[in-house]
Amino acid sequence: MLFFLLIVPSVFVKGDRDKFLLYAVLIFSLMFCVFSFFDSSTKENIRYSAIDLSPTMMAKITIIPCIFVLTFLRKGFFSKAILFAMFALASWATIRTGSRGPILCLIVAYVYFLYLKNGLKGFGKFAIYAPFMLLTFFVALYFMPEEIADRFLPDNLSIESNSDSGDRVFLWEIALNGIRYSWSGYGLGNFSAITFLAAPHNVLLEMAYEVGVAIALLYAVIIFSPFIGLSKAVARNSQYTDFFVLLYLTNLILALISGEVTLTSALLYISTGYLWGLGRGVSPRPARRELPARYHHAGI
Repeated sequence: MLFFLLIVPSVFVKGDRDKFLLYAVLIFSLMFCVFSFFDSSTKENIRYSAIDLSPTMMAKITIIPCIFVLTFLRKGFFSKAILFAMFALASWATIRTGSRGPILCLIVAYVYFLYLKNGLKGFGKFAIYAPFMLLTFFVALYFMPEEIADRFLPDNLSIESNSDSGDRVFLWEIALNGIRYSWSGYGLGNFSAITFLAAPHNVLLEMAYEVGVAIALLYAVIIFSPFIGLSKAVARNSQYTDFFVLLYLTNLILALISGEVTLTSALLYISTGYLWGLGRGVSPRPARRELPARYHHAGI
């Protein structure tokens, strides 16, 4: 809900709304990174922080500074030191949730982002940045409690075991079987009637199961439409645009393997709306050309 509230003041900001929205989102995410240092007083699960937000949603927020760093790499020792500290803090906070999906999705999204930005040369850049990212990851993982560290072992990284709430593949199969029997849907919230979960961890399957295939296709058009114009977006050579492109890609992948249609996909909707605005934006009006002084007496 906090992220949706960011949209309202950004509408009234004069000048560069990109900067306002980006830094507002970044500041909120850094606040959540700090919250992750404090354990929950009401839940026994060590993955919960003091604000008792679900670990998956918490990870989606705390990983935002990593996205910022990857798109705002700057020259200079002081700038790099600040960015490194920010990346380390966000990495620690995200790993602290025990959620693996956001980390894996960011890696996949970043590889594709570099490909959009630099073509095949992007894979070379990823090869340069990857050791730094992995080193930060393993150092943070070393200081984690054993219960959280075990979740990142290779045996626990499969899709089937990527949830505390059940086998993801099994949930997808349940949703697909239900869709085959009824293309018109079963009503909002009725997925929980046959499982102990409210959604199948896939936004498209959730929409198709609850409100029908037709509306699910419309929803798919909405969230996938910015994907077509990503090449033009990165061609703007704007770090602010790059941030929202990488944020969009990360959360789009997350929505397909770990998402719900509700506010847990708020970051997907915000980045989608931003990229929509780029696609529909009007080019700035050219400055008016001044006429020579000899024409002024004629009232021109």
